[in-house]
Amino acid sequence: MGTSSVVTVEDGPQGSASSRERELVYRRALEEGQILFVARTPLPEADRAFLLSQRQVGAGYHKNIAYRPETGRVSGFVRQRPGDDETLRRVLRDYSRRAVRFAAELLPISARAWRVDLASFRPQEEAARRSKLRARNDLVHVNAFPTRPCGGDRILRVFTNVNPSVPRVWQTAETFDTLAERFARSSGLLARARQGGIGRTARRTLQAIGLSVVARSPYDEKAPIAILERLAGTRLG
Repeated sequence: MGTSSVVTVEDGPQGSASSRERELVYRRALEEGQILFVARTPLPEADRAFLLSQRQVGAGYHKNIAYRPETGRVSGFVRQRPGDDETLRRVLRDYSRRAVRFAAELLPISARAWRVDLASFRPQEEAARRSKLRARNDLVHVNAFPTRPCGGDRILRVFTNVNPSVPRVWQTAETFDTLAERFARSSGLLARARQGGIGRTARRTLQAIGLSVVARSPYDEKAPIAILERLAGTRLG
């Protein structure tokens, strides 16, 4: 009970009564923590082959190869041949646009208010990737980031398996409401949320006057560490 399940997305004519009904079904599934599965991919074969040839830099602070649509910047990759950086930028830009367009066709109501964030490519399998406990993807984690706090926003992720010979294996656990019921009170997250906090107020004030200060919600500050500590059975520094 409370674990995620897979809902298959069916193609159909946009704008029809049936497609509007399907959108309500898909939105409800996402709100309940389910996974939408789409059989077709937004990647042309040539772009997919190019991505499979790319290498990620070994520095620990690069978790993946990332493309930021607001600036067009690509980071975290190894330059192997002249022109690879421009090709990679174009491939990730086109993928980002196709994925956003597809998601907007699938969920037009949600698309009215969402903000598009970065597109990332992970060429390393999780089983072979060496990373700190906080950065591991095989553990249950929540959407809160040290440098880019979500501020309570929810994140809709669109994943594409670029390797045609290796299936993508999903590891899921309880949905967030189940985790929150188990850990929110014991972790101190609820108590912290009820406290204003001088530091938090000061950060928001500095941010409001234009200084480069990241204001974090109680969720961003406490939830990732609290939940990981209990699931991993250790204390994080």
